[in-house]
Amino acid sequence: MKPPPSLRLFLALYPSQPWIDAAGACLPLAELPDGRSTPSEQLHLTLAFIGDRRESDVPRIVESMQAAVAGLRTFDVQTTGLALLPEAGPPRLIAASLTLPPALFEVQRRLARRLVSERASKRSEYTPHITLYRFAHEQAGADARAKLEGQLPPVYLPTFRASEVCLVASVLHPLGARHKIVERVAVG
Repeated sequence: MKPPPSLRLFLALYPSQPWIDAAGACLPLAELPDGRSTPSEQLHLTLAFIGDRRESDVPRIVESMQAAVAGLRTFDVQTTGLALLPEAGPPRLIAASLTLPPALFEVQRRLARRLVSERASKRSEYTPHITLYRFAHEQAGADARAKLEGQLPPVYLPTFRASEVCLVASVLHPLGARHKIVERVAVG
């Protein structure tokens, strides 16, 4: 008997359209090593990666999301600059670094505690960022760190309001993942 199909899920906040428009113009694309920009409709701040779950798990996940955001108010997120990630070793991507206001820290902590395995949630410290560009090869990424570290342009992206948490399904394709919002839960 074939197992039921699963969904590859994560939780995210999506920035405002003015933020997306400004982010699309902030990178010197002609000067970057081979890679690809994140499509504007996929620019997001990951709160927690849930992983593969059955479709029948979605209602329980949504209930957990609602409980996690209960009592929280909407909050603003600001961009602090551009960063090469990971911070050590060959970079794989360029991201917009974001502030970690107390409300963002709290919603991320609550969601991770409720929906992510304890082992996975302890793996790394949460670093709020939105991926803007992925390098095609790690070699290009290693060269990029030496060439671009300290030379990434200053960015002035608008603040965006976090007013809903989205449950997103990610479907892997040869040209990159495709995202589909499964459910939205309002904050506040």
